[in-house]
Amino acid sequence: TTSGFVSISIIVGIMVAFGCWLFRGELTAFICTDKRLFPYVLQYLGCATGLSFFTMISQALSQFMDVDGKPGTVTRAMAISVSVNIVFNIFFVAICKFGITGSALASVCGSMASIVFLVLCMNRNNKSYHFKVHVPNAIKILGENVKNGFSMMMTTVLVATCFIYMNSMVVKSL
Repeated sequence: TTSGFVSISIIVGIMVAFGCWLFRGELTAFICTDKRLFPYVLQYLGCATGLSFFTMISQALSQFMDVDGKPGTVTRAMAISVSVNIVFNIFFVAICKFGITGSALASVCGSMASIVFLVLCMNRNNKSYHFKVHVPNAIKILGENVKNGFSMMMTTVLVATCFIYMNSMVVKSL
């Protein structure tokens, strides 16, 4: 069900975000070999990884809308996300002087705006997906979702790791 998928996405997203935040120093060392940029990347990842579940939820909801045959809604959600990101970048970086952390916060605010827009769109009457929570079956559904989604999650993590490693090699050669 949609609510089960969203629930597991939130739980897994929080776990991944916490793990990435916990090992942000190691992640920074892995992707940033330039010692001059290290403190900036560390600051960005400290904020971005800790709140990355908002980005994960935004992407998951976008995929629901796309599968539901509403790619235009996904495009509008992305435009809202980018617009909010730009506005909050100006606010956090230029006005509040948060620096790199402000830039990461602006990205998170963009994802949050996208989530709000997509949830509002999903709550309209003309949709294929419905949010239903049936508490007695919630644990069973959660377990099934974890079992069914684990291979896809691991594939995504491995592909992301591969891209990070390839980008690191490109940056080193440049």
